[in-house]
Amino acid sequence: MIRKPFLLLAILLGTGLFVRAQERADYSRRNWSLEMGVGIIPYHMAMIPTRAIKEELAQYGQQPGKIINPYGPAFSISGAYRLRRWTEFRFSVGASWRFYELTQYSVFGTDPDGKPRYDLSDSHYLKTTNASVFSFTLQCFHIWNPGRTAELYSGGGLGFIAGKENPLTAPIPLPELTPIGVRLGRGLFYGFMELTIGPIASLVHGGLGCRF
Repeated sequence: MIRKPFLLLAILLGTGLFVRAQERADYSRRNWSLEMGVGIIPYHMAMIPTRAIKEELAQYGQQPGKIINPYGPAFSISGAYRLRRWTEFRFSVGASWRFYELTQYSVFGTDPDGKPRYDLSDSHYLKTTNASVFSFTLQCFHIWNPGRTAELYSGGGLGFIAGKENPLTAPIPLPELTPIGVRLGRGLFYGFMELTIGPIASLVHGGLGCRF
């Protein structure tokens, strides 16, 4: 009579250990994933064109005009590693472009130094140009319901942005925050959509991923 409860307890413990081992095995087979994403252009792109670029253009009688793509898109490629069932790290490389028009002012003589004078009341469209900024971001996510078809996650991280436009030649650190994200699919391929603010995108970022 005494042996039966112990036998039942042993079966329950063995079943629990088997399930947990199986869960770990499932994740150990596909701990890595590769993701391609697209989102709304990040907030730091509002600095483009920079003050230094505006001053340089002014020497040639030019001025930045209308922004062609105020809302994006921004592109990213990421590599993720599932450290534990509830913890995942992701490294992302992002790229954003700001397209804007250039205005050219007419010349009307020279100043005492021999430099051209520009008539600010007489201008015309010159061309459309662009500036690019790249980002490198490391994030850590907590998976709220691992193993589900629709996994929910939250996290944050730190990124750096750099570009050819002054003062973006030196990497600038920026925080990244993802209050909520969802990953759909339990197989080899999956889709994801997240609310994020940081170097990768602003507000909306989503795409496709592949586990291996």
